[in-house]
Amino acid sequence: MVLKILFFLVVIGEGFLSHQNGKDSGKESRALSKTFHVNEKALRIAAHIFLFACMMFLSLTAFPGTIWPAIGVGVWTVIDEATKPLSPGRHCSVVDILWNMLGGGIGWLIWFLIIR
Repeated sequence: MVLKILFFLVVIGEGFLSHQNGKDSGKESRALSKTFHVNEKALRIAAHIFLFACMMFLSLTAFPGTIWPAIGVGVWTVIDEATKPLSPGRHCSVVDILWNMLGGGIGWLIWFLIIR
């Protein structure tokens, strides 16, 4: 049950961060970049990969015996970006879709190597 709650919290958190308006999103990423002394672009790429890896891993571990949540995460890798233009100052990026997919693949690989 805890893994299911954690999965939904990560999904909600990713959705919130991903669909903030452009001004707020940029402000937050610049602040985090300064705080952690990390390049802002690298931070944004890492966020895509990390969050989608977490979502995929949790979808596979929290819902054993069914592949549907993992398929949902896979579909969300595209829908997440496709819906960004609905938020002011945001745009859809094919490169970001690829980062999302890479993260999902990493999450699946970690699950496959450790849990399965």
